[in-house]
Amino acid sequence: MFFASPVPATGLRARPAEAGMQVARAFPPLDDWVRPTVGTPVAITRTIVALQRALKI
Repeated sequence: MFFASPVPATGLRARPAEAGMQVARAFPPLDDWVRPTVGTPVAITRTIVALQRALKI
């Protein structure tokens, strides 16, 4: 998954990292884009929760 972040991407990358998840680096020139990588159902759920908190949705 690769998407343009509606909030500053630096902060959005930090939120999952605070939850103990690995976060992909920035991909210049797409610095405002975020690329979470997930595989297991547990990882998918953790990623969704972290993104919802970071995006306040």
